[in-house]
Amino acid sequence: MLFRSLVLTALSIFVVSTPLLIYIEFHAPRPIMPLYLFTRSPRGNLIFSNFVSAVTINAIIFNMPIFFQAVRLETATSSGLRLLVSALAGTICGVSTGFLITWSRRLKWPLVLGAALVFLGPVTLTTINKDMPISIILLFLALGSMGQGFQFPGTFMAILAVSDQAEQAVVTSTLMLWRSLGTVIGVASSSLVLQNALVKYLDAFVSGPDKEEVS
Repeated sequence: MLFRSLVLTALSIFVVSTPLLIYIEFHAPRPIMPLYLFTRSPRGNLIFSNFVSAVTINAIIFNMPIFFQAVRLETATSSGLRLLVSALAGTICGVSTGFLITWSRRLKWPLVLGAALVFLGPVTLTTINKDMPISIILLFLALGSMGQGFQFPGTFMAILAVSDQAEQAVVTSTLMLWRSLGTVIGVASSSLVLQNALVKYLDAFVSGPDKEEVS
């Protein structure tokens, strides 16, 4: 009951605060988050793509240990170590992107490649099951992190390249804000879906004298 009250309170604050934020930012002489950034291409597209990527990848990273523990019956330590593969893959791609941009002098390829991998990673993860080799699962898990590694540095460079020098500080802070929002929303929304689906499917598939304790 307490948890539900906290959720409803947070949602109520969100409903009230969001229109108020838009009103203030629209009328402020020096807004912290200028609204025109979201209505003009390509900056609006770049910010939104980072938001979607952050939602997608953080939802996966947050919930994959549950798959390893609940479906493959691995320990918490083992399931956490599985994430090192995707973390290392994302880090290597992120560091390499800066050098490759300098070498190629092109900004488009990390955006396209990153977006493709962010899409491909979650799609391939929908095919996994408990009998699939762990190497294949880790490869699928790493694809999204690799996409994020290519996309985030590429987006940062691209949005600075298309912004005037006077706007670079506010553009950077807005981009990072929406990345952070994507992280929070990805974890929260995926947890909400998982918890509600878990209650439904436990009730549907669990049987026996101890069903009430399990579900």
